[in-house]
Amino acid sequence: MVYQDRPVSRQTDRDVCCHPVRNWKTHDASRRRAAPPPQSAVLEASTENMIRPSNFSSEYARRLRSIGFLSRPSVRSSVGGLVAFVFYTVVSFLLFAAGHSFRDAYMGIGPDPVIFIWCLNWWPWALAHGINPFITKFVWYPAGANLTWFTSVPAAAFLTLPITLLWGPIVSWNVLSMLAPVLGAISAFLLTLYLTRNTSASLFGGYLFGFSTYESAQLLGHLHLDLVFVPPLLVWISLARLHRRLARRSFIALATPLLLVQLGLSTEVFATSVVFGTATWLVFFMCATIEDRHGLWHLGWEICITMALVGLIASPFLYYVVVGARDLSAVISSPQQYSADLLNYIIPTPVTRLGHSVFADIARRFTGNFSESGAYLGLPLIILLAGGFSTLRQRVPLTILFFLLVICSLGPSLWVNGINTDIWLPWRAISHLPIIRYALPVRFTMFAFLVVSITIALWLADARSVQMRVSRYALATVACLFLLPIRIPWTRLPTVPFFEPGQITRMLPEGDNVIILPFDQTGAGLIWQIESGMYFTQTGGYFGWPPAAFAPDAATIQALVTGIPTTTFANDITAFAVVHHVSDVLAGPGTPPGILAGLDALRWPSRSAGGVRVFQVPDTRKLQYVAVRGDYWSSTRKWNWMGRHITISTHNRAARLLVKGYQPVGNGVKLRVSTNGKVTDFTIEPTGVVTLDLPMNADVSVEASPTFNPNAVIHNGDSRILSVLISLQPL
Repeated sequence: MVYQDRPVSRQTDRDVCCHPVRNWKTHDASRRRAAPPPQSAVLEASTENMIRPSNFSSEYARRLRSIGFLSRPSVRSSVGGLVAFVFYTVVSFLLFAAGHSFRDAYMGIGPDPVIFIWCLNWWPWALAHGINPFITKFVWYPAGANLTWFTSVPAAAFLTLPITLLWGPIVSWNVLSMLAPVLGAISAFLLTLYLTRNTSASLFGGYLFGFSTYESAQLLGHLHLDLVFVPPLLVWISLARLHRRLARRSFIALATPLLLVQLGLSTEVFATSVVFGTATWLVFFMCATIEDRHGLWHLGWEICITMALVGLIASPFLYYVVVGARDLSAVISSPQQYSADLLNYIIPTPVTRLGHSVFADIARRFTGNFSESGAYLGLPLIILLAGGFSTLRQRVPLTILFFLLVICSLGPSLWVNGINTDIWLPWRAISHLPIIRYALPVRFTMFAFLVVSITIALWLADARSVQMRVSRYALATVACLFLLPIRIPWTRLPTVPFFEPGQITRMLPEGDNVIILPFDQTGAGLIWQIESGMYFTQTGGYFGWPPAAFAPDAATIQALVTGIPTTTFANDITAFAVVHHVSDVLAGPGTPPGILAGLDALRWPSRSAGGVRVFQVPDTRKLQYVAVRGDYWSSTRKWNWMGRHITISTHNRAARLLVKGYQPVGNGVKLRVSTNGKVTDFTIEPTGVVTLDLPMNADVSVEASPTFNPNAVIHNGDSRILSVLISLQPL
């Protein structure tokens, strides 16, 4: 009866997560044949031991099963898991989806959800049509986009393939968005249930992770960041392997698909999981005794084997990741800008129901945006954490991990109340490493909430008396209420009759390349492309940022996005259309009046149908324009930077080129200008200006040396290779 004593069993299961075991092979045969140990011995073995070698004797296995150490999931645990899943699903539906149509609207706001909806449609569509799914030319034609460097969520696309085939990608998006907190919560529930064998404590642990403020913030439109069910499952199976409840082959067989799914959901979360998974291993390794590190070494090697297998299986995907990295800027989004504000851990933002209006003025000062301000814990949860960190046996590694993650989430330097204090933090050094430098520190709060989930579940399960349990669970309930999210807004689909398959086939030839207005993130070009059945390609389509090949068109893109035409809009839009092989400009509902007026001034053939005005690009041989390609970064300013080489085409139109030197370039820049084969050399002094008149119908090549890197001169993070400033004026 000693082995069924409830406190002993409960403490055994709580303590197995952090105390590696002694090597049972040191026990001699006589001890293995001995009678079951007394209660104190069982408790000591179960709380200090973590690993069971493969030759673990059946006698000791029988004894530890008697106290639940090696027990298989019971019917009670299975029922508890089912109840938890239903509970989380009902909560998610009531909070986020009740009262909305899954086919006529989508959960979230802003342009980001449309990217994921398009990608959920793209992967099965591309494979069904024999198209390379990693590279698409259906957006930003003809350069296209490398989808491995965008949030293309191939794993989510294949997981929801039946839904997409039956009801379309909009429904798939809504189902995934509603289930994202459910999946995160149930995975954390299973992990904490494994550690505590306490269903009630695990129910709270799962909720704190799945419905955290991190999750609520990402539900505004970041599918790749709100589907975070994989990290808790990886921790679960790693602990099971460490406890020898999983054989090596079983561990690798489970970890490999989980890691592949995570890679297919978010390369950023995959990379940060590797980094912080390694950090977690090191923390527990340092906290373990010398003899207990044997099992952690073996687990580490098995994880390395798993990672190698994942790399082999995912090699086609990783190949395009490497290829695409060459076209990226040094930093996609600033880690400094997207770091957690220290006050965000105690101040709620508009994604939290309680208190967001009271502290709205403070929350507005936080850097980034509200979807990237998900660090809020709340005072009740902080009090619970303090209790867990002060009383649990596992307090040392859990406390180290939590504060490590919090410090990393604060970014390269400390933000307090929206003010950059310029106090350097450890992530400044890490942010210079390859690949991981693209990660945004504020998103590390997801891992911090996982540590919170584990800590709170362990602390709740550790309650000994009825009074202690009541007080702790009451405080945990208050903590959950403090994290209660708002109802996520939904956006109605901007359907237009023109793009229906039966309509568009009568208006456009199949495969035409078009510009869709409103443009980029201000419009619904991706949705309309899906609605048409991928009937056309488009030069445009919001994917976060335009490809590097469109840098010379930055001024034109800015004009189309803002609705404010440039002073040379007629030339710019004509050159943009010709260079990128555009057949038609489709002006849908909401096109800015200034852009419509600019298109009308071109006097291109136009017609209206199905709520869209169609401007047909005339025969390019008759058009007048001046176009620049190469190492050139245009803007609405007069002077713009050139790199090593540009080419200028003056088609039925002359132009004037002004070149201005810049001080950091030593004793001047040598310029070689070739106009229809005629070469002229110039030297541009640091403060000098040279004017060149370019004849019409000329192909002009301009080469400059030396060049300089702004980051090396003024340390502003700009990694471009620049030479001189130019101003091109069509005549």
